[in-house]
Amino acid sequence: MRPLYRIPLLVVSTCVLIKCLQKLEKLNDHLRSPPSLQITEQPSSRPPRFVKNHPETSYVTGGFYSNWFDGIIKLSNETWHIEPTRKYGNTLVDFGSSIIYNALDVDMTKYNSSEALRYKRYIMNEDEESLPSFCALNDNKRREKMQEEAERLVQDKYNDFNSKSYFTRTKRQSTNNTDRERTCCYMYIRIDPTLWDIVYRNEGLNEKEATIHALVTFLYRVVTAANAIYRSVKFESNGDFLYRFTLRIQRIRILTSDDCMQKNITLSETNICRSFLDSNVLLTWHSVGNFDEYCLSYLFTARDFGDGTLGLAWMGSILPNNRGGICEKSAKDIYEGQRVIKTLNTGMITVINHNTRTSALMTELTFAHEVGHNLGAEHDDDKCGEGTTFGHYIMYRRATTGLEENNNKFSNCSMNKMGSVMISIKNQLHGKTNCLAECSQVGYCGNRNVEDDEECDCGFISECTDHCCYPADVSDAKLGCKLKPGARCSPSKGTCCSDQCTFHSTTHICHKDKASQDCIGDVLC
Repeated sequence: MRPLYRIPLLVVSTCVLIKCLQKLEKLNDHLRSPPSLQITEQPSSRPPRFVKNHPETSYVTGGFYSNWFDGIIKLSNETWHIEPTRKYGNTLVDFGSSIIYNALDVDMTKYNSSEALRYKRYIMNEDEESLPSFCALNDNKRREKMQEEAERLVQDKYNDFNSKSYFTRTKRQSTNNTDRERTCCYMYIRIDPTLWDIVYRNEGLNEKEATIHALVTFLYRVVTAANAIYRSVKFESNGDFLYRFTLRIQRIRILTSDDCMQKNITLSETNICRSFLDSNVLLTWHSVGNFDEYCLSYLFTARDFGDGTLGLAWMGSILPNNRGGICEKSAKDIYEGQRVIKTLNTGMITVINHNTRTSALMTELTFAHEVGHNLGAEHDDDKCGEGTTFGHYIMYRRATTGLEENNNKFSNCSMNKMGSVMISIKNQLHGKTNCLAECSQVGYCGNRNVEDDEECDCGFISECTDHCCYPADVSDAKLGCKLKPGARCSPSKGTCCSDQCTFHSTTHICHKDKASQDCIGDVLC
């Protein structure tokens, strides 16, 4: 399973790549950090590095896991992607190396075929009965059906399902209490067992901790790429504006195949574990639950949907009775004969299309596209790009090649729609609630990423298997993401910590070289 490229890939061994990155690290005089992203085993939720004097047109982000670097280097109009070959299974010749490719060399035309559309949907447009429509659950004929479903939702702020203890945001307080503009969207992200399985077999080398690190790196990479698009967008409506909208990961829930065998998982997760679900049903079951504490909630999967779907999302709107999208609150509903609570601030992304692992670039563009729907953007029609010689915009209904200037920009049509929704959110108009927050430089306990003054981060009680670390929602909040008494370390911070909460000896192999062509060899603590 490999993505398509226009030219041969640059395939390098891990040791060569690391030497190149080390040389880049020596150029720190030319790098500026606001603050920095250190290249470590885990990524950072803070802003990525950028090249000095190019804060708007460059960034560097990524992380190491299992001796591989997975990340992005962007400067001006060129973006270089670095990925381990293992991500694409055993179809690449050098299984122990990394691939480096320019985004301009990725062939996206495969996704323009009639059988493999980027956001293919079941619904047909009235004027184009032969062409499938796409991903937002608010398009044309689908709108009536989805609006009917949304109208069944009855908001009830004082019901037993809506307890804030269901999902609790755990933020360490900053000492800076200045009133900053609220532009950050804090997200809940769930990994389903199909994605866990494919990463466990490939990038994770059949090791649990390595798989977790690979998934966390993947998520931060996708979100960082989306932010590179959104950070230059200025939402405007009725003379007001909102600038530098930023996505941040607040909580990551990794659902493994073993978790699916447990009895204590939620109703939503029980159904997400089902083997055969179409994209509509999967998104609906992900939406079952209370996500009021989050701006958006996304599910990442590795399911190969028969209709070619790569992404799906609820669309934001300022119209009455049109529920869904950013900042949407939970409400009661009946689904498959069961009384449930749904929150329609959700979306879904898959990394498999027609039995092929999609490229990192494709996943990043899909995510940015789906978030655009959450913010109110519909698919661009031909008039939105009429007269331009720089290609279709990011919300165009068909997959773009990614080679043209407009492919990573929003059209005026999209800007008008998103502007109306985002300014309504900002000023709490049309029944909207402003769920945006200040973009604090202080990390969040529970996102599985060890930050700032954290000693560890194993997530929340329901998912923490680390006996050395207090989970985020421990009864005494001050203990969250701290080592337990007697613990010297935590596996959540690295593989050189044992399950007994002590450091392995310097002769312990923390990563065995399973790829014979890798010149690094076994790695010792």
